[in-house]
Amino acid sequence: MWGYLSLLPAFLAFWATAGIWTVFSLAVANKAVNLTEGFPYISRCGNSPPQSCIFSQVLNLGAALAAWTCILRYQQLRDWGVGKWPLKLLHPRDLSILRKPGRPATLLQNSSGASVSGKLRYL
Repeated sequence: MWGYLSLLPAFLAFWATAGIWTVFSLAVANKAVNLTEGFPYISRCGNSPPQSCIFSQVLNLGAALAAWTCILRYQQLRDWGVGKWPLKLLHPRDLSILRKPGRPATLLQNSSGASVSGKLRYL
């Protein structure tokens, strides 16, 4: 199901690169920037029409593709069964840095040095 959608991040990178070079080449062709003064920033290239119109559409479509990529990645991870535990806040007493080396991560030490086993408690 996710086969053809795996090309979306690559298309986003291609779109952004091609769009920026298109805006730059239009700015040079229309003499909106002077290359003898140095290599201009993309914001300087895209501040006058028609480059500004193309620059805005490149950014709009790039933002939409990035949002779509994030949403699809979330759906993909959800379908794979990845839990939501990183999104929850952990209780500070469960994040002890005084854990003995060589012990599994499920065995934590509280402030008195006693081992506490079990799952992490969430706020």
